[in-house]
Amino acid sequence: MWSLGKITCLVCGKQFSKAKMRLSPRERRAAVCLYCYEAWWAQGRKCARCGYQVNATQVLSVFPELKSVGHFDCGGVSLGA
Repeated sequence: MWSLGKITCLVCGKQFSKAKMRLSPRERRAAVCLYCYEAWWAQGRKCARCGYQVNATQVLSVFPELKSVGHFDCGGVSLGA
């Protein structure tokens, strides 16, 4: 099966369409699927690097090496606010 137009989630590694992804505004192929994002949100929005909670106004980033989401200030690829 072809995966044309699909993007790989940096957390779970599965491919989804753009409609089911939270895309990075800067990096073209950096994205997290909504399923991983909602699971991270339900688990308390903890940053994978520092362990502190991410507030709604802070910029998010994805950590491909840790397969999680966290603060942009902690490093990683930006996902926007």
